[in-house]
Amino acid sequence: MSIFKLKQFDLKQDDNLQKMGSDTMLLGASVKGSYSQILDVGTGTGILALMMAQQNPNAIVYAIEPHEASCNEAEFNFTNSQYSKRLHIESKKLQDFKTVIKFDLIISNPPYFESSTLGNNIEKNSARHTFNLPIKDFYEGNSNLLAENGKLYLIFPYDLLQVHLDFAKEHNLFPERIITVNKENKKPIRAIICFSFNETKNIEETSIIITLINGKYSLDYIALTKDFYGHDLSKQYS
Repeated sequence: MSIFKLKQFDLKQDDNLQKMGSDTMLLGASVKGSYSQILDVGTGTGILALMMAQQNPNAIVYAIEPHEASCNEAEFNFTNSQYSKRLHIESKKLQDFKTVIKFDLIISNPPYFESSTLGNNIEKNSARHTFNLPIKDFYEGNSNLLAENGKLYLIFPYDLLQVHLDFAKEHNLFPERIITVNKENKKPIRAIICFSFNETKNIEETSIIITLINGKYSLDYIALTKDFYGHDLSKQYS
């Protein structure tokens, strides 16, 4: 059994299609505010749901994951965490998830490849490509589940930014925060967006570098994620 130890919980990720990475860590650490009803769409290992439970000590956190083995592993991670009583998971696609709950926070690291070449692993293709969850369906489903004053936090490749903004707008979702994710001296690689139903002209726009040319994590990334990593990333500068 392979266990990744974080500061307040452990993560088993032997069977998951998508392992924990800096994208997910960055997304979870970027969420602002306090929430009571949270949904993690496509939870994978369960890391985002666990991060949200850590950040929001009174919240009930729901997670959905269509891949059965990944769902079972996330359930294992939930059960063996200190937040187990506040975490719930279902093996469902977003399109099939039914609830009367309106969530004040929805968070997701969604599949995003649309036209790229498919690999040989059919299960990994389903996790990475949008053919099981088209972008249009993604925004339609989330807009139906989001509370009137709720927030929707996502991360995806930067070159899909306008595509996501256009589909979100069709469902009355508008950006209020945009974080551009970069590698040092390179073009933007990811965008983190906080959407809401409230259209504003005063969009908060910032940027962050994950790794430097020398391969070390940036000080900004270390500061943002320090509450979650089980080891001190700043020691790389010692």
